[in-house]
Amino acid sequence: MRTRNRQSSYAVRIPASVLSHGGLIASQLCFSSFHVVAALVVTDPLSFALWREMLSCVIMLAYARASRKSSIEFPNKDWVVFIVCGVLNFTNVVGSLFALYYLSPSRFAIMQPLIPVFSAALSLKTETFSSLRIGGIVLACVGAVIVQFQAIAAEQRPQDNAPLGYTITTVQCASMASFLVMQKDVLAVDGFHSGSFSFLCYGIGTLFTLVIFLSSWTPSSSFFPTEGKLVGALLFSAIFPTAFAFNSFAYAGQHLSPSTIATYTALQPLFTASLSLIFLGTGLSLGEVLGGLIVIAGLVVTVRNAPVMQQPFNHVATCSPKLRALPRRG
Repeated sequence: MRTRNRQSSYAVRIPASVLSHGGLIASQLCFSSFHVVAALVVTDPLSFALWREMLSCVIMLAYARASRKSSIEFPNKDWVVFIVCGVLNFTNVVGSLFALYYLSPSRFAIMQPLIPVFSAALSLKTETFSSLRIGGIVLACVGAVIVQFQAIAAEQRPQDNAPLGYTITTVQCASMASFLVMQKDVLAVDGFHSGSFSFLCYGIGTLFTLVIFLSSWTPSSSFFPTEGKLVGALLFSAIFPTAFAFNSFAYAGQHLSPSTIATYTALQPLFTASLSLIFLGTGLSLGEVLGGLIVIAGLVVTVRNAPVMQQPFNHVATCSPKLRALPRRG
């Protein structure tokens, strides 16, 4: 009996680092799949975003309650940080849908390596940067500028409003990077559950989406999805690239640094280009490919020369003295 219990216990003991890295890889594949799905079926980005967020909140709440075996954990220390994280989530989710309304999935994905660049920039006060690391950030930004110039040339095609799409994508990348950096300090509080964090931040972001939607909604507009493929896309988007992916980010945030988590976004261009070639038959111009390769090269240089964090990130601690006083992990 002891041997059986010991084997059963050993079988389910997976290292947190393995779960973190595996979840991040799977999340990038989910995001890339969502890029293709959104390009195929989404005609009203704001309505789709609202439905996606509402369904995801239900799933995240169920996961948080099941994993905690009790009621959801609410922060009674400082709501300001969670509201900021909710706004960043709103900008990331709604921004990605609007960007995909103007861009092909491949063009959207090729800008995602900017996320770790922004994460590094936001960590200037807590990290020591070498000349190589600064050079990597500059190289990635140059690549992004090249992609942007190619977008202006692509504007000659009436159906492709590429410059606006790239601008929205840049804002989306900055929001995602800010969120990853801020979540690290929140999750460092001992005993705060990652599922609760995901639900609270995403729920607050959903409220912002609801307000924007109601302010622009007209009685003649259709709110309820009726097409089968749209309902399927909503269910897929709510489960995999939202509930699963953001809970994976939150779990990884308890064990990995923000820059490490952000590095995995470099997989999106590869995954999205492969899926787009298979399902959409679309490609990139030579200039956009070269610009994307420069972005990725800058990313590699930036990450390979990443220094060790000297202290925990203090965005949350600055906003909340009570959170700063709580015991912290690691």
